[in-house]
Amino acid sequence: MYPEAEHIYHVPMLPETLEMASFLKYKGLTAGQLFVGLEEETVRPLGINRRQMNNLIIIADPKRGKTNAVRLFLQQLNRMDDARIAISDSEELAFAKAAADQDWMYLDSKTDIEQYVDQLENDLQAREEEIREHMQTSLRSRPEIIAQYPVHYLVIDGLDGYVHSQT
Repeated sequence: MYPEAEHIYHVPMLPETLEMASFLKYKGLTAGQLFVGLEEETVRPLGINRRQMNNLIIIADPKRGKTNAVRLFLQQLNRMDDARIAISDSEELAFAKAAADQDWMYLDSKTDIEQYVDQLENDLQAREEEIREHMQTSLRSRPEIIAQYPVHYLVIDGLDGYVHSQT
């Protein structure tokens, strides 16, 4: 500290390494957010509101961390009670064991995908009927009612594997 300075200034610095387990235990994480890392300037968690996210596509060259990003999202989603996860794995099968352990729907074949689509359509159709009923009988808004329902996530790690499983 310089003698003429009245205050000590905190300069945020990115850590050299950031372990996923440590990151997910950080007290500054906000509920309902999916976090992707730290913002460079403030060194605070950078996240996406999962209820406002319609689509998320991670695109990069091979070996650039796409599977790790998917793993980070899945660990966070798995902590939430209202997440319904279906996953199509890459040829490396990085998520096959986790899907079995966590009771996620594993989309490994054309039949699995067709079954998933049918199940999702039925679930969403029943949900829409229930939402309309609730809107007519309660004073709650549509977004308030929708927030009570689980969120469905279709996670595709490796588009080549997904396209291959459909043929």
